[in-house]
Amino acid sequence: MTALDSALTPEEHRRFKRQIALNGFGAQGQERLKSAKVLIIGLGGLGLPVAQILNGMGIGRLALVDGDRVELHNLHRQSLYRENDIGRYKVEATSDLLKERNSGTTIDTYPSYVTTKTLTNLVLPYDLVVDCTDNFPTRYMINDVCVLLNKPLVHGALQGFQGQLAVFNFKGSASYRCLFPQPPKEGEIPSCNEHGILGTVPFLVGSAQAMEVVKIICDLPGILSNTLLMTDFLNHRQTKMRFKPRSENFQISSLKADYGYHCTLDPLWIRSWANYFKNKSKQVLLIDIREVDERGGEIEALSLPLSRLKSHLPQWNHQQSYYLFCKSGRRSDRAVQELRESFPEIKFYSMEGGIDGLTESKGSVT
Repeated sequence: MTALDSALTPEEHRRFKRQIALNGFGAQGQERLKSAKVLIIGLGGLGLPVAQILNGMGIGRLALVDGDRVELHNLHRQSLYRENDIGRYKVEATSDLLKERNSGTTIDTYPSYVTTKTLTNLVLPYDLVVDCTDNFPTRYMINDVCVLLNKPLVHGALQGFQGQLAVFNFKGSASYRCLFPQPPKEGEIPSCNEHGILGTVPFLVGSAQAMEVVKIICDLPGILSNTLLMTDFLNHRQTKMRFKPRSENFQISSLKADYGYHCTLDPLWIRSWANYFKNKSKQVLLIDIREVDERGGEIEALSLPLSRLKSHLPQWNHQQSYYLFCKSGRRSDRAVQELRESFPEIKFYSMEGGIDGLTESKGSVT
């Protein structure tokens, strides 16, 4: 961690006196927290408790990264957000709430998705990374950047009533690839959107992630390096799986060219629904790439299903912008990536959050 660069103020001694009084933590532990710089990627069910706890405990600098906006279905498990936050960027809503709780924490906000072009520079200024993301391509990319830059990585994952927790790349410990050498095929493991998630589980796992962050910063014992902790919260059963570092997983000189569409779509190629309605004109064409049986008539758009997109390409107009959407934004992200590679001179954009982002956001036009 960084060298201690500031003593505690009298106000900080009063605010954190219960922590400072703790044997084995003390003023030195509090000073270490104050000097630390932590990057949290993902502000969903995991990222929010991590941010809330670290901010409350007196972390010095906290970076929040997420390109999503708050949606109605987030509120049952993402405890900091309020109904009037719906439609706002998650990083902005979270930053406002954290500043009200503890203004002593410097908050850096990045309202965008991480990509192979942006992640390395994003991670570089911070001491450690907390991975609170929900897809495998991004997890592998975060791991590889942490290996390249020698940054500790605190990992959390959710599945139904279960949670996973581990610390990677800490003082020579194993990396994420040492535990999971190859990513699963797309769709092989259901996401929380498909499988469901109980509102209590993310908070419990996120709280445990925050604890690992504190242990790393303050040099406390019991860090979960070379160990995967798996918890079944329904039956309160815990299992620890040990694994070893593998040298071949640290021979990384650069990021891979392709981790998956989650990680390669340039943030500049994403448009919000607010942007669409603001710029709606003859020069902007909205395209629904959902299959015919998915369409609900929520908004007027040209129907060009993804399955037929390449074989029935219209005559793209160089003077026009094309805004593509699907249900959640994932298929349109992939389609825009492929179209931009095939037609670099044409302006293709993916609609943020898909049609769900329109129908569930505050101030939706229907």
